Amino acid sequence: MRGGGTGSFTKVPVLPDTGLITKSYLRDLEAAVRQRTPVAGANIDIKVTDGSFIMSATGNISGAGGGLPEGFTAVTITVCSNGTPAQLIVLGKAD
Repeated sequence: MRGGGTGSFTKVPVLPDTGLITKSYLRDLEAAVRQRTPVAGANIDIKVTDGSFIMSATGNISGAGGGLPEGFTAVTITVCSNGTPAQLIVLGKAD
């Protein structure tokens, strides 16, 4: 999640009762969509497909000496890929 913890997403704007689509409404809507879109980064590629994202990574997550980078913990997330369960290991900030 970009920018922090639980509840850090901005709320998706609601079209006013007047039904008028204003520039600020469109800007807020675009910002809400961008905030929820995965972002590629170092060693991470994201390909947009029909209704989903394909994410891939290269390299490893270990820090110097074969352990995790300082201040991080490994989190395993179970996902589904074409109906087949798969696992992603991501780094999260240690509390």
